[in-house]
Amino acid sequence: MKDLETLINSELEKVKEWCDVNKLSINFSKTNYMIVKSSGKVSGTMEVKLHSIDGSCHIFRKKDHIKYLGVMIDESLSWRYHISYICSRVSRNIGIISKLRHYLSIHQLKQIYYNLIYPYLSYAVIAWGSA
Repeated sequence: MKDLETLINSELEKVKEWCDVNKLSINFSKTNYMIVKSSGKVSGTMEVKLHSIDGSCHIFRKKDHIKYLGVMIDESLSWRYHISYICSRVSRNIGIISKLRHYLSIHQLKQIYYNLIYPYLSYAVIAWGSA
């Protein structure tokens, strides 16, 4: 496990060096790591760290799920967190449409559906839709 930790930290140093050369910066407060694994396996903890230009050391936190480009990805790729996220957003917007149904026409309600609900259901559906 220690060899893997050393390998990951050295590769991160290379990524940081590449970012520095190309005048890109890493937001250390938003940077975390996640290990993708089978759902039955248990992953140990590692100390993933990176040194910045000013000499400070940033230790990254391990997460069991992350939000990447609007899609919630978990460590076993089960899409459980993403589906839960989508359900909460859609149910909130259905409540809004339900309250508006007495005041608006079907055409207007359909327009609101395509603005409030449809984007959540269709975004990245190719990735998570089979779940």
